[in-house]
Parts: sequence; structure tokens; C-alpha cells
Amino acid sequence: MNRLKKAFVFLIKPILFLAGLCGLVFLLDRIMIFKYEDGTIPMNTYYDLPEDTVDVLFAGSSHVGMNVNTQLLFEDYGIAGYKCWASIQPIWITYHYLVEALKTQTPKVVVVDAHGALFDYEYSDYVVQTKNLLGMRFSQNKIDMVKAGSPRDSWFNMLAGLPTYHSRYGELNEMDFEFFPWNTHTDFRTLANYNLETVFSFDIISPTASEGTSPLSEKGELYLRKIIDLCNEKGIPLELVSCPYQLSTEEQRRFRTVRAIADEYPSVHFTNFNENYRKYGIDPKKDYLDPGHFNKYGLPKYAAAIAELLSRYQLPDRRNDPDHIWNHTGKTAEPDYSLEFQFQGDGIQKYVDTGVKLFETPMDSWTLITEFAVPPVTDEDTVIFSCFDESPDTYRGLLVNLDNNDRLSVKFVGSEDFIADKVRTGQIVRLALVKDHLDLRCYIDGRFFMKRTLRTHITYDGPLLIGAQQRQDGTVIRFSRPTVYDFDYYDKPLSETEVLGWEPSVLSLPRETEVQTAADLQEGMLYQMKETFRGDGVEKFVRTGMKPYADPDQSWTILSRIDPEIKGNDSVYYSCFRENPEHYTGLLVRGLDDGTLNILYGNGTGITIPAPQKEPFNLAIVKDRHVYAIYLDGECVMDWTAAESDPYEGELLIGCEEMETGEYFGYSGTTVYNFEVVSGVMDQEQIAEWDPETLPEAQKDPGSSVDYTLKDGFAGNGTDRFLDTGVRLYDVSDKDWSMHFMIDLSEGTIGTIASCFAEDPSDYRGFAFRQMDPDTYGLILGSEYVSITSNPGRTMVVDIIKQEFTYRVYVDGVFVQEVSGRCSAYNGSLLLCAERMDNGSLFRFSNQKIRKLNIVSNALSEEELKEAYGSDTNYR
Repeated sequence: MNRLKKAFVFLIKPILFLAGLCGLVFLLDRIMIFKYEDGTIPMNTYYDLPEDTVDVLFAGSSHVGMNVNTQLLFEDYGIAGYKCWASIQPIWITYHYLVEALKTQTPKVVVVDAHGALFDYEYSDYVVQTKNLLGMRFSQNKIDMVKAGSPRDSWFNMLAGLPTYHSRYGELNEMDFEFFPWNTHTDFRTLANYNLETVFSFDIISPTASEGTSPLSEKGELYLRKIIDLCNEKGIPLELVSCPYQLSTEEQRRFRTVRAIADEYPSVHFTNFNENYRKYGIDPKKDYLDPGHFNKYGLPKYAAAIAELLSRYQLPDRRNDPDHIWNHTGKTAEPDYSLEFQFQGDGIQKYVDTGVKLFETPMDSWTLITEFAVPPVTDEDTVIFSCFDESPDTYRGLLVNLDNNDRLSVKFVGSEDFIADKVRTGQIVRLALVKDHLDLRCYIDGRFFMKRTLRTHITYDGPLLIGAQQRQDGTVIRFSRPTVYDFDYYDKPLSETEVLGWEPSVLSLPRETEVQTAADLQEGMLYQMKETFRGDGVEKFVRTGMKPYADPDQSWTILSRIDPEIKGNDSVYYSCFRENPEHYTGLLVRGLDDGTLNILYGNGTGITIPAPQKEPFNLAIVKDRHVYAIYLDGECVMDWTAAESDPYEGELLIGCEEMETGEYFGYSGTTVYNFEVVSGVMDQEQIAEWDPETLPEAQKDPGSSVDYTLKDGFAGNGTDRFLDTGVRLYDVSDKDWSMHFMIDLSEGTIGTIASCFAEDPSDYRGFAFRQMDPDTYGLILGSEYVSITSNPGRTMVVDIIKQEFTYRVYVDGVFVQEVSGRCSAYNGSLLLCAERMDNGSLFRFSNQKIRKLNIVSNALSEEELKEAYGSDTNYR
């Protein structure tokens, strides 16, 4: 029994080793193989098609690949066609492509461009061979194809593959990792010349420019007849064609031979469009980008010619088949991302991160459709949406904004722009961008605007943002003030019919900016807060949507229940106030350091009254045109006092103020339990009876997860080595987390241990852990600094527990200090052994040694802390 077991192990080990080796070689081959859009990709993509998906199978050289637009055939005629082709493909390779394709497809008709039958050489050059031979999977058919398409000394290279492209390591990009067995590519839009606008003018010779026929090469005629026999054997009609191009008189005579051969077979037709191209409006002076391939103007004309040719067959209209994989007009086409609420940018901090990475793979196809109101053209930043890296050395991605002349600008990689007409503030624009591999189509306000081809393939993994841009380091900049009513993203190119038929959804405003209508409120109610507001003193506030001083003659009553405690540097409860000392206008309610309540109203008239210090209090402000009354806990503290008011378009805000320039400031850590605005004047009895229900707490934004464990430790080299953990500690400034470090106390390691810090002189904030000298370490926690003295041991354990804006620091398990460090959000990630400058560059590299780092997404108690990290020998 033991001998049998040993024999089994002896046999199985080499088998498993060989299997693993073969698998590794296969995956390496998938990475290294040339990704020719005019060669290997059409055949690679073919294998991903479900069986019997293709109604019309096209095959041939670039006269098929670049001139037959299967997208137009599908969208305009409902024809489901696929192109098996490669550049300069001879007819003997076309035959083997058809053999391969017909293994899984049963098309209703095969269309072969006969241009490849005219070639009279034995073999193509080496580059053309690689484009034509490498894409097919290994099979007997591929062996036969390689023998027919390359000389004997190239057979091994063409069959094995890797010897041909093994040296490509230096040019690999993300696209090279998209052709593994688990990746599928079922898009019928293979390369079709990108619809360039280039115009090459020439003449197509007259059908009578030559006489007689010229024979095909022996090899060419052999494989043309093999294609005919193959289609006859499969019972599939065959259409031989020649697209119109700048042919010679010799090629003209050879096409007559092709016709003669086709006439021998009842099931075969040959259509030479060089003889009747004018019937379809094809103009060789305008419709070509070179002597053999159509430009954007010629493609739809040739599509119409092909559609007419195929009209003799009873082809189904696949546009009416919602289950067909190429159907983009069925009800199943749902956006892959949709805006949940209307977006109203504030030009300071608001934006939407869709999470969509448009350029992670350069050849990806997608569609963006949106309707938005143009932001103020006087703004410095007017970003509508972006997925754009504006690094000093390269522009890459997509940026939609207004240019310096107030025109709508769509900028792509390589500074390839669409510039539309001039727009005005508040103008409603409907914009659609369709990316089909490298083809770009732009539609504005329901009309086709422009088509462009991207010339560059630069990848960019930044997300698509609405209302702002993102730097390469992850920080968000250029906040703008558009109103985006709807925004949809599809991970495929939509047809023109779908784009023009798109209608925006009626989205509501987000909770914090919801402007309530009469239908939402009780009679006479202008605004009613739905959740308790708790300010953070750095960035949180509520926009009510109301402009109570837009009409100075308007009468209203504001009812509020307020907690007297205010955290942070500023003390604004609520405001609708023009902060201009020479021209104050509006309403400002704030608490002062001496425990009093300060209220400014009208054109700067004010009153200061004692405010309760322990319990929440009710405050009512009544405006009857130009006179005011104020009530505190139902008691009148200011009877009717006149105060003129000028018109002011500012918005009523809770928790901060707005500058004349539109920027927000004076964020306070106040708590407002209830807030209502009623139309007209309430009397004292009504105000005294006001006792609103307790509002629910607002749901806290948890931000991104910070859960992280460093594996195997990390050490910097003081020059360029660092680790980006990807953890964003401050994308939401008041989120909770706990961080556990174990570091070496080696000599000569002064410098940064870890940082998630905004190196912005105007607003330093975030987290930094640095060694200041051999015995002293410093922590920046939000906006506060804590100094730590190291122990005499070999390592030190540091724990930081963050709960909202409060930090607790422990060293070697012993509590050291608690600080409150309020700061605004910062979107940068946590780095080890380096820091990030404001422009995204890295600096302050160190040679610190980090043995352990654990981060969890909650604030641990002291007991939980000891339990979680009690195994560390340095705790004492």
C-alpha cells in the first residue's frame, strides 16, 4: 500500500507541476500577445460571442474592417453583423477565419470582400503575418492556416506565439490584461477607421478603362473556391463584394475573373461597387481618408449599399429583439450609474464622486448624458464634471467646463477639445458624450454636434466627479456651482436614437438643500427642518433654500429651538446676512462668549440679550414688513422695532454665514433641534404654544472604510520608498477610527512615520506622525499637536483613538493625552514614510521602520484597546 502511495505521489507531482507551468505560460501568453485592433483583437473578441449571435458574417482585409460599419448596420437597419478580419488579409487567411467562425456561428449570409483574392505573392511580410495569424486559438485549423500563411521557418513562432512577442515587457499597458479567459468582449463594434474627418481626393477608374481578364494567382483562386465550397457545404449563401477604392486596371481585370468564378455557382453573387458606387452617392473626392478607406462621410453611404445588398435575405431586425446582446434600444438598457438627487454646487466643498473610472482601460466604451444649468460665468472655476488629471507633464481623461470665453468646453486626452457656443449663467444644457473605443460623439441639446477620434491611449484611474476636479494625489479642487438636474452613465456606447430619446428624471434636491414647497408643508409654512442639525464647527451647515430678504416687504416668523452650547471658533446659529460693514443687510443670529445672544436684522440694526446657558431655548423672530419682534422661550424680549431692509438675494443658512462672493464661513458647532419659517405674523400666544416634536438625528456619513492591516512591516529608505495604504482618514472629517502602531526606535530614523495630511498653508489639517529628534515624537491630530517621549526600549507602541473630533493617545498601553482637533475634510490617503505636498508631489521621505499597523473603523474604548492589542510585548 505504501509503495502504491509513493508511486502515486511520484507520478502526480510532475503532472501538477506541468499543469501549473502550462497555466502560467498560457496567462503570460494572453498578456504578451500583440493587441492589434486591425488583427488579433477581432478574432479574440469573436470567441466571446454566444453561439448563433451573428446573422451576417463579414470577412476579409481592411476593406471590410475599416469600411463596413457594423454599428451603423445595426442601429439603422437592425442587421447583426460581425467582422472577422485583419489588415492586408490574403484570401487564404480569410478562408481559415471562416472555418474558425463557422464552428460556433450559423450566419444567414456570409459577405467576403474579394480584394484579398487579387494578391499574387506567396506570403505577406512578417508584421502582416503576425496580425493575421496570432489571434486564433490553437487548433488543427490554426496549424493549417499558419502553414498556408507563413514560410516553414516561421511556423514555430506563429504557433507558439511567445517567441514572437516575448520582448514586449517594456510596452505593456492595462489593455494587455483584458484578454484573460474570464474577460468577455461581446461588443460588435470592432475597428472601423474611427470615422476620421480626413479627406483624400482621387478618381475611381471607369469600368471601361481596361478590357478582358487577368488570372488570379493559383493560390488565390484555390482559396476563393475553397471559401465557396465551405459556404455551400454549410448551406450558407455567399456574397462576394469589392468596396470602391482606387484600384488599378490590372485589379479591374482580376475582378472580372472573380465574377466569372462566382457565376459558376448559383448560390454565389459578386457585387463590384467600383462599378456602381455613384448609385449610393459615394464621392471619391470627399468620402475617403486614403485611397482604400472611407472617412466619416463615406461610411454611412457604404453601409446603405451593404444594407441594400442584404435586403434580398430575410434578415431579422435585431433592434426589436430585447434579448439580443447587441440590442441597445430595449427596456433592459438601464444606466450603470445615476445621480440620486439633483446636485447644486457651492463652489467651496460640494461635489459628487460617482466612483466611475472612465479611463481605467483606454479602449473602454461608455456614454454620459446629463442636463445641467450653467454655473455663474463670473466664477473662477466652472467645472461641470470631470475625470481628469491635470498633471504638469500630461493632460489625460475628460473635463467638461466653461472656457475663458464662456463657451462650453469638452476636453479629452491630448488636449483634444470640443468647443460649443457661448453660454450664459443659468442656461439649461443637455449634453451627451458617447465613447466607442476611441471614437467620440458629442450631442448638445438634442442635436449631433461633433465626432472626434482620440489619438492617445493614456490610462487614468481617477473617478468621475460632478462639480469639481481631483488631483492625482486624490485631493479635490476647483469646486464649482453648476446645478445638475440629472446625470446617467452607461458602460457601453448608446445609439444616436437612444441618446436623442433620453429624458432626464425628475430628481429631488438632496436633504440638506431641500427647498420645500407648499405641498410638502402645512398651510402657511415656508420651511420646516426635518432632522436635528449638529454643526461641527468646520464645514457642516444647512441650506434652507429660502431667501427671506429677496422681497423686503415680505412678512414672516422664524421659530427655532437651540442648544446654547457652541463648539468651535465661530458662534453662528443661523443667518441670511450680507457681511459688508458698510452695508449690512439681512438677519444674523449668533451666541457671544459672554453668554449673550446677538441678533442683527434689517440694515444692521442689532440687539444683545442674555441667553439660557444650560437648557435648550426657543427663539422666535417675527418680521412684519419693516418692524421686528423677538421672543425668548415665549416671552417678548424686543417689542416691535422698525428696521429698514434693502433687497438681498442671500439664502437662509443654519450653522454658518455666506460672504458676498458666495463663499461660506463662520461654521459653528451649534445644535438646532427645530427650525421653522412661517409665512406672515404669529402673535405671542401662538409663539408661546409652539412645542414641536423632537426631530430625528441626521444619519451620519460614515465615509470610506479605514480598516487596514499592514502585512510584514515596512521600512523607508529616506529617498524614494514609501507605501500608500489607500486609507482615507479624513474624507469625512468627523468619522471615528482607531490606529495602532508599533515602530522601531532605531538611531538615525528621524522623519515622517505616517501622514494623511493636507500640506496647505491656508488650512493645515489631518494626521501626521513624525520623529522630531532621537527622544521626541510629534502627532498632528486634526488641527492640534501632541508631543510624545520615547521609552528606552527597542520598540514603541502608539495608539490613537478618534471619536468625531476628539483624540485619545496611548503610548505602550498607557494613556497620555486627550485633545480636540476640529478640522475640515481632506481626501488624501495615508502614506507611510513620506508626505504629500499640496500639488500632489511626494516629499519628506524617511527611513523609519514600522513593524505593525492596524486601523479599524470605530473608536475603541480603553478596555477594547487592551483586549485588541494585549498580545504586544511592549505594553506595560
